[in-house]
Amino acid sequence: MLLRSRKGFSLIELMIVIAIIGILVAVALPQFAAMTEDAKKTKAKQDCDTFVQAIQKFNSLEGTTVQDKYMKELKGKYITNLDTMKDPWGNRYEQEYRKGIVYSKGPDSKHREGAGPSHAENKDDIFVSYIGALTLVDAKLEVNPEGGNFQDTDAAEQAKCFDRLHLYFNKEVYAHSIDANGVGSATVEIDLGKAVPGGELTPSTTTADSAAANFHFRYFESASPSAKTIAAPTHLTAATGSNALITYGADYKEIVIKYAAGFTSANPDNLLLIPGTHYVNLTGAKNNKNTLFVEPKSAGGALVRSGAEDGAEASGTQIQIKNYE
Repeated sequence: MLLRSRKGFSLIELMIVIAIIGILVAVALPQFAAMTEDAKKTKAKQDCDTFVQAIQKFNSLEGTTVQDKYMKELKGKYITNLDTMKDPWGNRYEQEYRKGIVYSKGPDSKHREGAGPSHAENKDDIFVSYIGALTLVDAKLEVNPEGGNFQDTDAAEQAKCFDRLHLYFNKEVYAHSIDANGVGSATVEIDLGKAVPGGELTPSTTTADSAAANFHFRYFESASPSAKTIAAPTHLTAATGSNALITYGADYKEIVIKYAAGFTSANPDNLLLIPGTHYVNLTGAKNNKNTLFVEPKSAGGALVRSGAEDGAEASGTQIQIKNYE
């Protein structure tokens, strides 16, 4: 009877096989981890989309806005599992209603409220906007609302003779240095008559924000996007010592610019902006924001300015100045 020899793997062969398996695992694991992380981000994005749709529906049907950080207004009717809805990293979804974003804190579970996406704590966040970039959406002018007689040289009568320009934004806005606490009780002087093409709306004080080379506002006589800017109307110049005052309007989405005493378009000699004739537009771009108007953030219950990266952008088309009613 012949005995067959049984040949097994040598130690070297086993080591080679183990090494190959180790290499495959080393290559595959990062890819698998990346795929898993991508899947988590996709899930977070989908959940944020769900919240955005619910917020838009709520805002439309309820006639108010969702303001709670955790969007508790949506519980029940709009999102049934609100209390248990967590992102893939175990955190609740949140929103910043002033910015109009819903977000997940991402893998690091950190978020700096009021800061932009470039902030170190926000770089890995997953967020979806339900309001576009801050921009101007409407403009209305009160022409001589107190009925002052611009032909009367009496100081008391002149004090009643002015226009008020109302600027409306698509979301809450923080105006340059309007007040240390961001409330509408204080005012700052605004120069509406820079001697430059297009007419500039910029703080009259010298600050880092007012030193920007690009205009903050431009005036037009056409709604065409390609319309050329017109020469600055004879508004309120620093040389005359007559500057406008800026405050908030009915809410933080409205900015009111009150002209100095004696300046009204009711007086044709002033050559001021005219409702139905003139147009205005922000100047700014995604990579070059308008720093006069920025998105606010909350600090201790008060509005404060966010960084220049959250400044306003151009509105796309010129905004016709309408009569205020």
